[in-house]
Amino acid sequence: MCVFRPEDERRAGEQINLGDFLDDHRQALMAFAEVDRLRIEIKALRRMSVDHGLVSAARAAHRARYSTAPGPSAGEPAPSPRRPLSQSASCYHGQNGAHAPNDNDLRPAAGRRRHHPQRPQQNLHAARGGDGHVRDSAHGRNAFYHWSKSNASKRKFINETMMAHADRQEQVGSGRRLRVIRTSRPKYGCRKCENAPVQALSPPRLIAGGLPTEQLVSHVIVSKFADALPLYRQQQIYAREGVDLDRSTLADWVGRAAFELRPVHERLIETIKRSDPIFCDETHVPVLDPGRGKTKTGQFWAIARDGRPYCSDDPPAVAYVYQPGRCKESAAEVLNGYAGTAQVDGYGVYKSVAEEGDVKLSFCMAHVRRKFNHEIKFGYGPIAEEALQWIAELYRIETQARGRPPDERRKIRQEKAKPILDAFRPWLETKLDLISGRSELAKHIRYALNHWNGLLLYLDDGRLEIDSNTVERSMRPIGLTRKNALFAGHDDGARCWARLASLAQTCKLNGVNPQAYFTDVLTKVVNGWPQSRIDDLLPFSYVENKT
Repeated sequence: MCVFRPEDERRAGEQINLGDFLDDHRQALMAFAEVDRLRIEIKALRRMSVDHGLVSAARAAHRARYSTAPGPSAGEPAPSPRRPLSQSASCYHGQNGAHAPNDNDLRPAAGRRRHHPQRPQQNLHAARGGDGHVRDSAHGRNAFYHWSKSNASKRKFINETMMAHADRQEQVGSGRRLRVIRTSRPKYGCRKCENAPVQALSPPRLIAGGLPTEQLVSHVIVSKFADALPLYRQQQIYAREGVDLDRSTLADWVGRAAFELRPVHERLIETIKRSDPIFCDETHVPVLDPGRGKTKTGQFWAIARDGRPYCSDDPPAVAYVYQPGRCKESAAEVLNGYAGTAQVDGYGVYKSVAEEGDVKLSFCMAHVRRKFNHEIKFGYGPIAEEALQWIAELYRIETQARGRPPDERRKIRQEKAKPILDAFRPWLETKLDLISGRSELAKHIRYALNHWNGLLLYLDDGRLEIDSNTVERSMRPIGLTRKNALFAGHDDGARCWARLASLAQTCKLNGVNPQAYFTDVLTKVVNGWPQSRIDDLLPFSYVENKT
């Protein structure tokens, strides 16, 4: 078979063999590929100014650690006294907390390049060279274990990749300090084989390619949602230490962490709703409303459980849920899927939800007491003072029942509290007939009578409390953060606030250090924690599973 090559005018009438043509074409392609390979190798060799002593030390340390590489080849120079690079994930600190070496100490001596100034990352490098608030800590991540035994002695250092991350504050005397963790990832190649160069993977981070470690992000979260320190004050604190971190940057870190912790927050809500009884309450939060030039009022709804007063094994927990309003639909969404007893105040939407669902309402005696106490402060209060004496006797009985099993609590209440409440209602009805129906005191008495059945419910169930102060106490951190931070930036920001505050306050209820918890959980999440083990990430499971 013959082909005609019209492009060659001088040989227009010549016929050639197709097989010879394909052989010539194949050889030409192989030649071009060889030229490209040699060009790449020459370029790599020009960059390879190998410190043989450093490489020998790295090989020796690798053999001692993994026992996979053969001994040094003939003529190989003795190991250098320099620190080897094969100390995988180890910190380059000397004894007694000696300062870490400079970046150039991690590179081969002959391969050091002239330093070119770069734009500092959030001024951390500038601060390190200034007042000493920021110190360095170097880590090495090697890829020796990727090599076979036959090629282990032939690996050659090509270059390395340096990564810098800002770590959390450390207490140093009366001041504070940040540190920059520098991770070295050497790259190695082999001249004798066709394997591609190898390099260890960079450690996973919450913010890929970003500045902070999970520990620093956790410090920002705990400062705001556990210690009520708003982001603009944290920005000022960092600025005094020579580190410029804009609050928008801090807000971005917080938002990313809240997004990753969303499944943990949802599982916390599910866990609380499986309990019986629970507490429920709501409080307002200002939220910016773009385009109107002012804020709107959103609502933080809280559900909580605490079985410690009746010796329950269930750990205490609280979860906040942001809703744009305080209407019936918002309450129904918060209590959606719950069937049991909810201890609440006298807000009317709870009654509407209970009528349409499987929720029983136990009302709060503390709210009744609060109304009579208000009458004493701002009005004529002989009747209110006597009502407070009735309620005080009920609370004295509760001090005897607290810390006992449910059956004993129910028995004490039936014997001592029930007779008091049976006499208290006729007394209220009598006093109501003696005063003006439009007075504030009459409104307070009618409030107690309208919620009477729910106020008596705790007598028949030893698991119930006389009031809903458990969830009321959980609302105090929200109010303190609201006072300092003033408002949430938008609805999504309020949801992040509710999510992170839920985990922080549940940590406090269970005696867990929030800083250690958030650091551990965020690290596990970014490293691919399985969804099937999400219960191990709940705050009250942290103590048992942190190892």
